[in-house]
Amino acid sequence: MANGHGGKRPGAGRKPVVVEEYRAKMQRLLMETVDEAAAVGIVLAAVRDAQSGDADARKWLGPYVFGAPPKDVQITGAGGGPVLVRLIRVNETIGGPM
Repeated sequence: MANGHGGKRPGAGRKPVVVEEYRAKMQRLLMETVDEAAAVGIVLAAVRDAQSGDADARKWLGPYVFGAPPKDVQITGAGGGPVLVRLIRVNETIGGPM
């Protein structure tokens, strides 16, 4: 990260502002260009294609229908070792044990 952008040479790496501006511009363009009826048609075509065995259509629809698959997250303690977990048992309170 010698240049502050994550790349090894000057100017290399992702330019967050430019990428986010472009993404926002494309989102606005889509919202202005594709009306609700067209969007419904696109989704219905994707459903029809997925039901006919189109793997790309299934891949595109899957996260919308079933939710995105969970991402694996690995949690480690100091120095990459195990995480210390301390359990505390609460003894009897009014009304009996928990």
